Amino acid sequence: MTFYYDTSAPDFSLRFRLQFENMAPEKDIVFLCIGTDKIIGDSLGPYIGTLLKRRGCCVYGCIGDTVNATNLTAAIVQIFRRHKNPFIIAVDACLGRRDHVGFASLSTEKLKAGAGVNKILLPVGNISVTGIVTEFGANSFKRLMNVSEERIVGMGRAMTDALCAALPTK
Repeated sequence: MTFYYDTSAPDFSLRFRLQFENMAPEKDIVFLCIGTDKIIGDSLGPYIGTLLKRRGCCVYGCIGDTVNATNLTAAIVQIFRRHKNPFIIAVDACLGRRDHVGFASLSTEKLKAGAGVNKILLPVGNISVTGIVTEFGANSFKRLMNVSEERIVGMGRAMTDALCAALPTK
């Protein structure tokens, strides 16, 4: 099941947090933030990863140390070597319907990274969180290159705040 939330709505953080709390366990949370910092539209995952890491979360994939199509499998292997029974929250940017651009999705399904640009990668995560950064359609790769940095920063901050508000205190 997938839920969609407008990241610019005044009640975004509350609504997202309440649903997230129903889906995530109390402990052993690992964030797998997927994307590249070389393409602005695909940098949402690493940007969120960087913000989460600054707040003390366990993160794989951040600005300067990304997890992407070339190293996703190696990152998964590393997570399972380092963590006993991890609950993986996969985070990524995605393309979607025009009326969902700027929304965050929260899903009980595994993340299919790269699907918007026709890549077939290992589905990952116990749950997935995506930010719809642009509209799906012809020239998806070009669309990702033309997303504004302001959209990435705004969505990234809102999504990070909502995620952190829902995490159990240590």
